[in-house]
Amino acid sequence: MTKAEERAVGILGFEDVSRELEWMPLAARRALDAAGTVLRLSAWQTLPLSARWSLIELGAPASVRADEVIALLAGVETSGGAVWTEGVEPSLGLLELVGARRAEVSAAYSALSGLERYALEKIGSSPRRSEAERRMRVAEAFDWMQAVHGEAPSRLTHVDEQGRVRMVDVSEKEASSRFARASARLRMQAATLQLVRDGATKKGDVLATARLAGIQAAKRTWELIPLCHAIALSGVELELALDDTLPGIRVEARARTVERTGVEMEALVAVSVAGLTLYDMLKAVDRGMVLEQVQLEEKSGGRLGDFKRGS
Repeated sequence: MTKAEERAVGILGFEDVSRELEWMPLAARRALDAAGTVLRLSAWQTLPLSARWSLIELGAPASVRADEVIALLAGVETSGGAVWTEGVEPSLGLLELVGARRAEVSAAYSALSGLERYALEKIGSSPRRSEAERRMRVAEAFDWMQAVHGEAPSRLTHVDEQGRVRMVDVSEKEASSRFARASARLRMQAATLQLVRDGATKKGDVLATARLAGIQAAKRTWELIPLCHAIALSGVELELALDDTLPGIRVEARARTVERTGVEMEALVAVSVAGLTLYDMLKAVDRGMVLEQVQLEEKSGGRLGDFKRGS
């Protein structure tokens, strides 16, 4: 199931929900709360996967049909609870939690879906998390909602509410599969490119050296970019292609990990350092080379969903 399909049936992109639905998504919790029903996690995990998806779908629409939720759980051990009452205005507790973003959240709140409003309120009132954790998770969820509704997130994740640079705390996130592909290109004189093709450079196999440099750089990204996390890379691949139309060399890197944060910077650092290594090895014959168009091509995984350039 794609990210778009997940969102259509009630999976919010910032949740990092697995296909096996081991944990209860917010849409399912909303359905239960609307029906005044409490379902233990152990009972949720014993439900057939189809029933879990059905419960998620029931919790996604503008209004929840409580009778359908109760019918779906007939024969399942549940207990009674308070019925969730939804409003079109943010609660005072949520507004106090978002602090400086109070006006921003208030202005956007009525345009959010019922599930999105529920998510903000539920995350913001979680008794199991500290106030700092709740504030961080509400901010991440709201930024995702802004992106989905076509608005650029107004807050940089590496800046706190006082405007101070920080390293983002990812300890509360679930580890998930992440992938990123980046590219760059090194323009050069046609004669320089021919030297590379003929293997006639004085420094040996420049392509093999650049490939190794890119892989090594990806592994050390956290030491080069101040606010990056040190992550365990599952794999890094570098491809270098000679292109007479530039003329020059095209560089592409693909990076993978199973982590709590993305791997985009590792892929971007890999193509950058591979390109710089090519420049270093060829500068004796062509100092006019240009390393350009370093860019992310695609990424997958994480709370903000997938990205593909041009789509």
